[in-house]
Amino acid sequence: MSKKLQKEAREFVLSIIDEYREAKQEPELTIFIKSVSRSGMSRKMKVLIGSRDVSWYINDLLEYSHSKGMRPEYVNVGGCGMDMAFWLADTITAYLYDGVKKPDWLTGNGGGCLRWNTIY
Repeated sequence: MSKKLQKEAREFVLSIIDEYREAKQEPELTIFIKSVSRSGMSRKMKVLIGSRDVSWYINDLLEYSHSKGMRPEYVNVGGCGMDMAFWLADTITAYLYDGVKKPDWLTGNGGGCLRWNTIY
């Protein structure tokens, strides 16, 4: 995965967040858990900001690999033993605001990340 794709994904996702902020709305991630592996060790999640599916960009932002030219429908998240939707929201926030002071309005669900909603 190239740093160029990661930078473009970051800029795109931040532009969507800025649109919400300019409209005096708090941006919210909607995380659809589409499936859980039999072992419970991984999940396929779709990520939306408003009505925009940003899963492809989140894969690039987090530097998750995918086949060239293939647009991934889901973000594949490995792990268990915690709220993986929270983990994903917190990780996305960390990648978006890496190296800069997080804005004060980031108070999602009681923490210092983007607000999120999980749908199973």
